[in-house]
Amino acid sequence: MKLFEQGKIGNMEVKNRIVMAAIGSRGLCKLDGRWSQRGIDYYAARARGGTGLITTGVMPFSIGESHLADGIWSFRPRVDNVVYVARLNEPANAVHLYGTKIAAQLTAGFGRVAHITVTSKPVAPSELPCFWDPSVTTRALTLKEITDLIKAFGNAARILKMAEFDAIELHGHEGYLLDQFQTALWNKRTDKYGGDLDGRLRFVMEIIEEIRNAVGSDLSKEETRNV
Repeated sequence: MKLFEQGKIGNMEVKNRIVMAAIGSRGLCKLDGRWSQRGIDYYAARARGGTGLITTGVMPFSIGESHLADGIWSFRPRVDNVVYVARLNEPANAVHLYGTKIAAQLTAGFGRVAHITVTSKPVAPSELPCFWDPSVTTRALTLKEITDLIKAFGNAARILKMAEFDAIELHGHEGYLLDQFQTALWNKRTDKYGGDLDGRLRFVMEIIEEIRNAVGSDLSKEETRNV
């Protein structure tokens, strides 16, 4: 059966075609954002069961004002600082023992689909009505915030490479922030990150470029690259 045959995603070889999709599980980290033993065991058990590629739930890589606003960063393992490398390496090593690959899911945030908090206003490409409470209007990200987010993706990629993760998945579906930038319905910007399709895709394309400049085309190998 093809399902049990080896496959490739780019340069990454996977032992079979069985992939665990990202699941937003809670309780996998400690209060300081480091992986808990429970979280490590959670993924190790799925690797032991024969999964070829495991994708983590979304991992916070920037704890700036724009991310704190949408609440996605609570109770999830963090990858915004090199202090997390050692603990990040533990789930990677745990799944590698079974020949399984591990990918980290990163996202720019919820945007207009963020759950409303009493302290912060959600951010989005433009001023938009929030999905859960249309009476609340989002704040448009500034150019500096967009630049800071792009750089944060590259920093997270470097950390994941040091921790021996095998791949990075960008979360851009389901109406989240990356999707909102790409969609004319939500992106009303008049600067270089809006307008025609090229402009609306610029944010995600610059994120991909930043990640590639940070780690090359293969997280598992040392490459000559721009930093």
